[in-house]
This record gives sequence, structure tokens and C-alpha cells, in this order.
Amino acid sequence: MKHSIDLVELKRSIRKEKIRWRNALPSEEARAKSAQIAATLKSLPEYANAKTILFYVSAKGNEVDTHSLIRDALAKGVKALVPVTDFVNNHLIVSELKDMGELVTVKFGLLEPRPDAVRPTDPAEANVIIVPGVAFDRHCRRIGFGGGYYDRLLVNSLVPSIALAYEGQLVDRVPADSHDIPVSILITEQRTYRAPQMDKS
Repeated sequence: MKHSIDLVELKRSIRKEKIRWRNALPSEEARAKSAQIAATLKSLPEYANAKTILFYVSAKGNEVDTHSLIRDALAKGVKALVPVTDFVNNHLIVSELKDMGELVTVKFGLLEPRPDAVRPTDPAEANVIIVPGVAFDRHCRRIGFGGGYYDRLLVNSLVPSIALAYEGQLVDRVPADSHDIPVSILITEQRTYRAPQMDKS
């Protein structure tokens, strides 16, 4: 029990530190780094060859921008999926997005489709999942905002999951429990990391 409590406290401390760091990042620097990260993502075959992509929608606190990625995907005829948070049942509903104008600000400052624009879609349709996070390590373990929403989404996923983050969000080691799901690939403005089971080099 103590181990579990210690893990929760350690994650909370890391989360607080990295949110503070990200919030303090100058907007111009965040935009420049986001552009570098997006360029790297577009060069990956896992992303470039995808016909259906599940994106997180960047919304606050200098998250790595996904708006340009979503617009680009829609312009190319790629099917864009985004999450809708079911706060009652603590899980993510996946919805097809047709236009960025369908997004509105909801609880916690998240950007999600307005109710009349929600088009529930099977998450299994996605060829790749773009994942947010607050902190990561070089083995692609992640810390989110603490709700476990993406862990529950990823646990049954068979497709690559790609996280986008700034190098400054990395820590030496993310404390992880059995229910914590690492991503397949982590992209920062400096380099691309692959989870050990994904690393072919």
C-alpha cells in the first residue's frame, strides 16, 4: 500500500513540476518547437501512411500544437478522430471531426466537438493515435493529467501510439505501475524515442 501511495505522490510531484515548466515556456518558443515536432511526425511512415488518425486537440498550457496537424490531415482527406471526455464514466469517446469550427471549450479548458457535432467512432478505426502527456522518459513511459483516460484507451489498442512533447518534459525515469501504458514513439524537438519493444535498431 505504501508503495502505491509513494508512486502517486511522486507522479503528482513530477506532474506539477512539468506543468509549471510548460506553462512558463514563451509562446514563440512553444510554436517553434511545435513546428519542429510536427515536421518530424509527418516524416514517420506510421503517421504518413495513416488513413485514419486519432488526435488529441491541443488546448491549454503550451501543449504541443496539433491544430495545424489536424487541419493538414483534413485537407488531405485523412479521417481525423478526436476524443470527447465522458466525465461520468471516466472514459474517452472517439468522434470523427469534419471541421475545426466544430470544436468548443469544455470542462478544464479542453477543446472538444460541440454536442451536435459528435460522431461516435470505433477507436479501432484509427491507424495511429497521437497522445498528449505532461512528462515522459526515454523509454516512452508517460504521465498524463492523472485521470487514466489514455491508459484505458491504449490498453486494448493494436496500433502505434505517438506522443508529442518538448525535450524539457523528459525526466530520467517515469514511475510506472502495471496499469500505466507507455506509448510506442515519443517525438520531441530534438529527437525521436521508441519504446524498447518498438526499437528495431
